[in-house]
Amino acid sequence: MDEAELNAMTNILSSSEVTSGRKTEQLVLLASFLSVDITARSAAIANSVSLPLLFSCLQSSDQRQVAACCTVLKKLVTNLAANDFLKGELLESGLEHASSEVRQLCVFGARRSLESEASSMELLESNLGKKIVKLIADEDLLCSQAAADFLKEAARQFEPCARLLLGEPGLLKDLSTLLAISSIVRYRLLAMVSELCTASKALLSACHGAGLLKPLLDDLGTDDVLVRLNAVEVLGTFVRSSFTVDYLREQNIFKLFGDIISTADTDPMGQFILPGIFKFFGLLCDGGYIEVCSFHEQYPMFLDSTLSLLEAQAPPLYLQLMDTVALVCRSRGGADLVLNHDRCQAAFASLCSSIRVGPSAARGQALITMRVILSIVVQPDVPLSTDSTVRAEQNWYRPISTRTTHDPATAVWSFAKDPSVDVRCAAFGLLATMVKLPFAVNDIMHLPGFVEYLVDRATETETRAWEAKYVLVKVFTASETVVSSLDAPNLLLLRTYVRQGPLYVRGQLSVKLDDEYE
Repeated sequence: MDEAELNAMTNILSSSEVTSGRKTEQLVLLASFLSVDITARSAAIANSVSLPLLFSCLQSSDQRQVAACCTVLKKLVTNLAANDFLKGELLESGLEHASSEVRQLCVFGARRSLESEASSMELLESNLGKKIVKLIADEDLLCSQAAADFLKEAARQFEPCARLLLGEPGLLKDLSTLLAISSIVRYRLLAMVSELCTASKALLSACHGAGLLKPLLDDLGTDDVLVRLNAVEVLGTFVRSSFTVDYLREQNIFKLFGDIISTADTDPMGQFILPGIFKFFGLLCDGGYIEVCSFHEQYPMFLDSTLSLLEAQAPPLYLQLMDTVALVCRSRGGADLVLNHDRCQAAFASLCSSIRVGPSAARGQALITMRVILSIVVQPDVPLSTDSTVRAEQNWYRPISTRTTHDPATAVWSFAKDPSVDVRCAAFGLLATMVKLPFAVNDIMHLPGFVEYLVDRATETETRAWEAKYVLVKVFTASETVVSSLDAPNLLLLRTYVRQGPLYVRGQLSVKLDDEYE
């Protein structure tokens, strides 16, 4: 497309006498042209096509024209000068457009202001800042998320932008107004604020000083179960940094959650938010910002209740409880605490029961939990003591076996053939961990036909399972015990499998014959 063709296209788009259909055809043609060698061509076309002209095409009632124009602008936006695209009158019209695609495009274009502190401040100080804040309440989730992401990025990158967003005079009043629109919009805003808090101590202090954390903490005491659930979910973000964990401790959130757990039997409302609290507890232990044993000494009800309810297989909580135990056991301190707990043996008997006879969802999660727990045994940095290793084998590994299969390896291998792909993938993951365990790898080596099963790609038909099985084959082939035990032909087959990758398909030659006799 040369300069003459661009000029002709510009004349068509700018003419009031040309039909909407003809303009749409030109925009579709331009979009197709830009789809090939986009970088080189966009730079040239961006300097030739009038931006106000393209924005005027967005005002058409023809949805095809609007969609085609959006496609063109998406391809041009990164090559347009930031100052051109950030012109207030153009973005303002786009941010209030009836089409969610146009609104998303304009928020995406507003991100060009993040190239410098000055341009970001200029945008937020203008009416555009208020409109982007307002978009957090947009009915389109993608628009809302794009607006929140832009504001978070601006506040994280530039301190003056953070002060403007969270201060008065500034955008704090506009943010606070969103809290009263609906519970959904309130949740979106508080989720954005929590993300900001984990970015730095300064932003945490600014959000607290602006009063944006008080509504979140107040929501934990409301009678609305959904609001309380949302508040617990948002507070899960705070486990991502040490200073936000300290903030939760200062606000007595751990004690509050502990009290809810302790009184759940007599408080029907509290029972509804227990899954969220146990999830929070697991994420807190997995985050690495608390010393798990010290936390347990101060708040024993978290782990005590987790293992007690796991033992009882409490239906509404069971999947979350298994996931929580897995998160706690990701650290050596957490694993030791669970292993030495009075309820450990009974809780893990329940877990193994789910592996043996549970429904698919429970079996898959139980296998994942067992993989995480057994992984702690093979951590090279801090090996378990001999006594702990023996207890791990007796309490965690041996109970997996079923009545018909007297060793755990046979049982787990049978789950790798389960109809559910989730169960199969979880079983492959557990087998890969078992290969690394000195007390389990020999059991696997004695499985008749196991190597033949591994190298047979026809045993799986789904991508997720192919990839999970490939990880198992890779770990199996790298094991010193396996290498020293297998004969050369089988070892060669396994290494060939690893070299070919998870999704390898053997080529087949086919010959087509003429239908002479039909």
